[in-house]
Amino acid sequence: MNVTYNWWGVANEAAINQRIFDFDDWNIFTLALFSPFYVTKENFISFWWKPQNGQLANEKHSEPSIYNLNGRIYESKILTYNRERWHEFPFHYKPFEPYRIIKDLTIMPGATLTIEKGVEVHVWPNVRILVLGNLRAEGTYWEPIRFKPINVTEYAKERDTITSRHKRSNQHCSFIQSNNLCH
Repeated sequence: MNVTYNWWGVANEAAINQRIFDFDDWNIFTLALFSPFYVTKENFISFWWKPQNGQLANEKHSEPSIYNLNGRIYESKILTYNRERWHEFPFHYKPFEPYRIIKDLTIMPGATLTIEKGVEVHVWPNVRILVLGNLRAEGTYWEPIRFKPINVTEYAKERDTITSRHKRSNQHCSFIQSNNLCH
């Protein structure tokens, strides 16, 4: 769908991409092409409609990180099994970070996603993988590839929220003349 030459309220292409729910979020929808777009709202809509008077910008494609896969992949990527959790030097502990698929993933023609044996991939709910290129899963019976649902801790970390099972209530307290006394 052509949605070019629009003012989206922001001039940042990442913020515009978050405002559009399209093929990159859920690959059963159509792709919204928003580049070029206006970076200022002046001359966006005028009576004479002269697009050349506005300040336009173009989207620059960026490949997703292998640790947070989403959207379209145009370049080949390899998900390797991290056997060591210690750097060789200066021997700092490297925390385990699983590979995650957080939105629908589309492997475009000419690209290959290789998942080596023993790799663990955490997948968000209702996420699809559409393969138009190549997907190589090299798991074995003894070293399988594990696709697991994302856990609550990862979800809270992603949303920057702290979850708690217990909520404080003051139902057993009565407040007397602005003194915080509980009976």
